[in-house]
Amino acid sequence: MKAAFLITVTALAMLAELLAGNVGIYLPLTAYAVFYFTCSISAAAGVAAAIVAGTVLDLIYGRTLLLTPLILLAALAAGWSLRRNQMETLLEAALPGMAIGATAALGAAALRMPGGQPPSWLLLWQAVWFGSIGLLLLPLTVFVLDSAARTLGLPEFLKETRSRLNRNPLGSRPRRVRERLVNPNRRKEGE
Repeated sequence: MKAAFLITVTALAMLAELLAGNVGIYLPLTAYAVFYFTCSISAAAGVAAAIVAGTVLDLIYGRTLLLTPLILLAALAAGWSLRRNQMETLLEAALPGMAIGATAALGAAALRMPGGQPPSWLLLWQAVWFGSIGLLLLPLTVFVLDSAARTLGLPEFLKETRSRLNRNPLGSRPRRVRERLVNPNRRKEGE
């Protein structure tokens, strides 16, 4: 079931990326799907999905040099380096999403850049733009795919490790529960 879910979602992400690319919009949806599977299923499954999906995308585009698998692996490494061991809220997925978006945009810009031409300021703005889009896109991807995984009984991206009492629903610092220990054997100072 895991393999069917991984293949279906990765194929849908590639299709959406191709459709958006035909309109002229670059959306690295495959990179976000691959990162989701790397964190929820296993690192080996994510790396294999990145290599296969990148190769298929390059073959569909008709590129002679297969660089998209390397771009997807670089985006995966950037997101992996900024993730926490146990992600519990959607806000914790925003920072890896920014890294994935910026890295994928830089890689895609490197594919379009003619040989020997120095990069322009447009490249910096693309990295900032797609990084900020990634702040929203990865948490949205995690929300949608975790809902589907929960329905199918598959492992989820977000893991509950703290009790609900100690967890803030918005994802910021946990609430502190202060308990006052009462020592019944302690005498009051006036006695």
